[in-house]
Amino acid sequence: MRIRKISYTSISSIIGYIITLVLLFYPTTSKAIMNLSTEWRILIIAILLIVPAVPSLSKVVYKGIKIRRTYVAAYKRFINERNETIATLSAAALEKHEHPTPAQIKMIIKSLNHPCFDLIPPDFNRNFYDSKKIRIPLSNDVNVRPEVRYLLSLPIMQRLRHIKQLSFALLIYPGAAHSRFEHSLGTMHLVQKICENNKKKLGLTDDDMVFR
Repeated sequence: MRIRKISYTSISSIIGYIITLVLLFYPTTSKAIMNLSTEWRILIIAILLIVPAVPSLSKVVYKGIKIRRTYVAAYKRFINERNETIATLSAAALEKHEHPTPAQIKMIIKSLNHPCFDLIPPDFNRNFYDSKKIRIPLSNDVNVRPEVRYLLSLPIMQRLRHIKQLSFALLIYPGAAHSRFEHSLGTMHLVQKICENNKKKLGLTDDDMVFR
């Protein structure tokens, strides 16, 4: 069982609510509040209940703004890397039937993988998302590292559990009922195999192979 550390904002909110309870139930202060008019009584009680929550609310707002800035910065990096990849693999080269060089393939792998992992929060705790293996059909066990487990826990990934990969094909072929979630895991497993088999040839480092 893991015990999370209590932040200063949480401590301040707890102390604030303890003070609020003391003021509301202490005979002298509670009697003074009850002697006030209804409007003032409601106003004072509302202030006593809202003020202690201000530190925690401000922390939530600050974290939301920080995460949004991280997403915007990651998206800008993704656009820049995509434009760089498009410029490298130009239409002229494809028309000449030229094969991508190892450097170009390495750039494609980095441009596809890194923007996704730049969305990991700065305060990401690996201890809450241990590495594990997920068993799926055909591919057997798929290695999933903590960062991938975090991404799989996001709603945008969990919704794939309810989307059929082959749409209405299961009405004709009942066995074709797998979801896009397990299809994505299988795709990730194949990317792992491709990177592992071509690691030396393409000069990939562990940082490049984010799905290892």
